[in-house]
Amino acid sequence: MAGIYVTTKLNSEDQSKLRKFVDTLPLPAGTRMREKEYHITLAYSKQGFDYKHNTVVEGTDAKPSRWEIFGTGDDKVLVLLLESEVLQQRFQQLCAQGYVCKFPEYNPHITCGLAPPESVDISKFPVPQFNITVEYEYSEPIAEGSSYNPAEMCESTQDSFLSFIHFMYRSPL
Repeated sequence: MAGIYVTTKLNSEDQSKLRKFVDTLPLPAGTRMREKEYHITLAYSKQGFDYKHNTVVEGTDAKPSRWEIFGTGDDKVLVLLLESEVLQQRFQQLCAQGYVCKFPEYNPHITCGLAPPESVDISKFPVPQFNITVEYEYSEPIAEGSSYNPAEMCESTQDSFLSFIHFMYRSPL
């Protein structure tokens, strides 16, 4: 059975608000996730499982709670942890369908960028004071041999430059 990735699409207005908020944080250039990449992962399984789509998360509000660094070495990312009973329940449903998570507990979160240098104290980062609304759940197959590379989802220096040019000249990208 092929692997499967189960995730959520966020409300576009909340996604934009979150991006504007993240832009205020002292993060190095090129380390912020592209706005369109914001999502909440429900399951990532290279083994696959008996996934059944569900609409229970649609319209769910998740409350931002704190910033944290996930991962090790070069794979460290900055995440915004979220509180949501509905997302926790949906995760449990996926486990009942056969999903086996490699982490001991589910922490709903949005990856907002690569981890900042250790000199940046994320405990001082303010937490957004607005909820994030989930629009819907969807799944995608995971190709054999594929790997998750958050750096590929970050804004590059070229992206930033093109956005600046677009802003200055109001020309389409």
